[in-house]
Amino acid sequence: TRRNIQILESSLSKYIDFQQFDLVTTKQDVVNEKPSSEIYRFALQTLNVKAHDSIAIEDTEVNQEAALEAEILCYLYAGEYTATKHNINLIKSLDIITKKLS
Repeated sequence: TRRNIQILESSLSKYIDFQQFDLVTTKQDVVNEKPSSEIYRFALQTLNVKAHDSIAIEDTEVNQEAALEAEILCYLYAGEYTATKHNINLIKSLDIITKKLS
């Protein structure tokens, strides 16, 4: 929610300048929130970026699958509190991400 974003901005202001982001989305931006891939399509359209020129980083498999459904390469970075059944990524995806960032 927008309120959650405001709390994050306030809490992390010493470390992250949220003004550096071109777009910060919330579930209010779409009809169907994640795990629907609608938020990814919204972001791509708003930023006028193609899916193959994008990278998503997610912390749960269900959200990773949403990014992949939008045809966005997605790296799963599961935190210590996230249970994963399997990691959809292959190690070679790190090479793809590195090349896209170069």
